[in-house]
Amino acid sequence: MKKAQNEISEKIKLVDIVIEILDARIPFSSRNFVLARLTNSKKRIIVLNKKDLADLQYFDVNTLKIDDNDLIITTDLKSNKSYELILSAIKEISKEKHEKDIKKGLKPQLLKAMIIGIPNVGKSSFINYVSRKNSAPVGNVPGFTKGNKWIKVDGKFYLLDTPGILPPNYDDENSKINLALIGSIKSEILPKEFLANKILDIIKDKYLSEFNKKYDLEIQKTMQNLDIFDLLCKKRGFLLKNSALDHDKCIDLILNDFKNGKICKVFLDDVRI
Repeated sequence: MKKAQNEISEKIKLVDIVIEILDARIPFSSRNFVLARLTNSKKRIIVLNKKDLADLQYFDVNTLKIDDNDLIITTDLKSNKSYELILSAIKEISKEKHEKDIKKGLKPQLLKAMIIGIPNVGKSSFINYVSRKNSAPVGNVPGFTKGNKWIKVDGKFYLLDTPGILPPNYDDENSKINLALIGSIKSEILPKEFLANKILDIIKDKYLSEFNKKYDLEIQKTMQNLDIFDLLCKKRGFLLKNSALDHDKCIDLILNDFKNGKICKVFLDDVRI
């Protein structure tokens, strides 16, 4: 962790702007403020990625700005619409640099942008999407990207990939839970049953109708989580050899469906323990 931070501190001198990738479902929990401080000398584009999984209807994205000059965009990398949005943001934030080069009589140089973010927010997928090729390895597990890698995009700018870096510790217990729920830290850090219960609490509070529709159930807000596990096990036929209900299989189903957005769009940073 310390070595990676030192490398970013050195390489920040080589770039013109920073593109910070956050998960739109947990924009505050998925921000590494250590990285934000390390790169605060540069102009910044804040990308709320995975907006197709996020319930952003009541969220003011401007609360994420570190500086008034920060640009904020929301992206869905499964949609072609985000491509022009990303290019437009990069063009907008690089305008001042290009104008300075022209005034000096210099040919405008290709912009250099550093990609930062914690694991599993979609940094590598973002690079592949913008460059229109598999320029960076992609994995759905924390810590997949190793080392640093420059990618030239369409002859217009360079992207510098960096490893996903988590803060050394999370004082906010809710942020740690949120990160485990969306897969940015290993779920083994917290008991699976605890995380599944947390999901059901969130579901009952905000997304009950979507949950019922997904699993063809008629859950009520007043139901105990254990009873919900029982009903879902029976509905899906999750049984052990002795005909007992297989809660472990039910818990895995809920955790995976929630993480992958198969239940509904969610927003977790306003949920408190």
